[in-house]
Order: sequence, then C-alpha cells, then structure tokens
Amino acid sequence: MIDERTLTLDLIIRFMGELCSILEKLHFLNPPVIHRDIKPSNIMITSCGHAILIDFNAAKRSIDTADHDTVLLGTKGYAAPEQYGFGPSTPQTDIYALGILLKELSHALPVPTTIFDAIISKCTEMNPADRMKTIQELKAEIEKLQNCSNDNHNTVSTPLKNFIPPGFRTRTPWKMLTACVGYLFIFWASLTMEIQDATVFHLWLERITALFIMLSFVFCCFNYCNIRRLIPLCENKRMLIRWSGVLILYFAVAFLLLLIMFLLESIF
Repeated sequence: MIDERTLTLDLIIRFMGELCSILEKLHFLNPPVIHRDIKPSNIMITSCGHAILIDFNAAKRSIDTADHDTVLLGTKGYAAPEQYGFGPSTPQTDIYALGILLKELSHALPVPTTIFDAIISKCTEMNPADRMKTIQELKAEIEKLQNCSNDNHNTVSTPLKNFIPPGFRTRTPWKMLTACVGYLFIFWASLTMEIQDATVFHLWLERITALFIMLSFVFCCFNYCNIRRLIPLCENKRMLIRWSGVLILYFAVAFLLLLIMFLLESIF
C-alpha cells in the first residue's frame, strides 16, 4: 500500500489506532512485552481491512533492572536509540517505532499532509523520557484526528462516528452480528418484563430503567465514548484493578439510574 500509494488519511488513522490497541495489551502485561521491531513488513492487513502485528522474534519483557540492551534486535531506521545500547527497551521503544512508521505512512499519501507532524515529533524524541509516556496517550492523540479532514477536505469522520455503539465500531462482520443479537436480547429482556400491581407509567419507567442499566454494562465494559476516564482505576496496568474500576463505574451508573427512577416514581 505504501509503494502503490493507496493509503488514505482515514486508513492511516484506523491502522495506527488498531496497532495502538495491540500494543496496549502487550504493554499492560506484567512485566510489559516490548515488540521492538515495528515496521511496515511486520504489519499485515486482513481481508476485512484491519491491521495486525506479526513477527515477535525481537520481542522482550521489560525488566526494570536492565540498564541497557546488549544486542541490537530491530530494524535500522525504525529501532529507537536505546536499542543500540544507550538504554533499556521500554514501552517508549515501541512508541518511537510507531512514530517512524507514521512518518513513512504520511509521506506515502497522494496529497502531502502535516496533520501528523506534532505526534511524529513527540514519538521520535531521542530521549525516551521526552516521548509520549504510554501507548494510551498516543492512542488518544490518534483518536482526536478522527474529526479532522480527509481526501479533498481531509475529512476522516464526523463527531457522530464517536457515538457508534460497541460491536459496530470496527465494522467486523462477526462482531456486528454478535452485537445485533446481544442488543436485541437486551431490548427484549428489558421491555417485556412484567411487574405485578404496577401502573402503566411505573411499568414502562422500570422497563426503560432496566434497559439503560443493561446497556450501561455493555458501555462500561467496552469503554463507550471513553467513559472509563471517569474512574482512574480503569486505566491501571493490573487487570484485576482495571476491571475492579470498571465494575465500580458500572455500579455507580446503575445506582444513578435507579435513583432517578425512584425520584420519578415518587413525583408521579
């Protein structure tokens, strides 16, 4: 795609976001796993148009006691300075390679753009401490570009794209099918439940509340509209703590919805 110049701004942003999601999982492990050889030839595009990362021969676990990399494992031009023995490999090592990759992808666009320049500069600082601290920070910056222009006006997306529900955001057929079945079940289960001795108003109020409570569980689990930012625990590297934060967020949302329902019932 680079050689044939078939890339678009939309595709670059999507591929970079997917690569960030892959590295986010690796960097969240304890200890973090660093790929150390991110380059175009180690990225494949699936038949559904999604980016996947291959070739983990150079990957290593990041250990705090290591003060430098003894052997250069990576590719010249993409390898960070610390891979030449100037320091240990850390998540910032992969961030550096992503910056170089983004630079190459942007130069392959049919129409030159400077939209990525600030991100590239921040990712490719010589000193790892001056780069973006985490892959989540880079992912957030990439996501901000989804509201920028593509093609003639460089429009990539509209703000409405950010509100696409979980299951449909990646446009993967099996995920969309699963999401359809799941959402239909949620609507059916909540909007057909029966409550004895309830007025029509109270019945539908409780049905709608149940619907929102079930949907909020999906939204919290899949970080709809970046809702997890409300609870710092949801950003913790430890999976147990991270999912504890997600549960706290869900119960907080559910409690708020129940409180609103009780207030409405008391008024009407």
